Amino acid sequence: EEVSLITTDDDRFGYSSDGFRDSDGLIEIKVPLSAEKLGEVWAHPELAHMEYLDQINGGLWITGRKYCDLIVYCPWLAPVGKDLFVKRIHRDDDAINALESDLLGFMKLVDTNLEILRAPAKMSGRAKDAPAAEVKTEALAAAPKPAAKDFVLPDF
Repeated sequence: EEVSLITTDDDRFGYSSDGFRDSDGLIEIKVPLSAEKLGEVWAHPELAHMEYLDQINGGLWITGRKYCDLIVYCPWLAPVGKDLFVKRIHRDDDAINALESDLLGFMKLVDTNLEILRAPAKMSGRAKDAPAAEVKTEALAAAPKPAAKDFVLPDF
């Protein structure tokens, strides 16, 4: 059965399922293009789901379903009979509870940061009658300037 985004009752978390299977299953479809990734799936089928485990457990948590069929599809492998890989991952309530706990903890952090960021700004050391733009300009002028060597691009 085709479905779309499924959310928790409070709409704080969501899972975009590739479909429901029967009355208690999900399907998660992956179509990797990397020869390395496809080789890993077929060389180590017992580990094929590990990269997607949090996503699968999240889907099982949100939907309450009992299993997820991970489907890896690559039509170019049809000539050798390896175009379709299916692995059933059964619900692991301990792993799902741990994931839920992590997600709820993260949401508390988000809520705390939102509360801080949405609160009125507190200006310290600013003269009551000094315009905000003037204070910002003075602060920028007084701020130490980083040397060019201090700028490092993140490693993506």
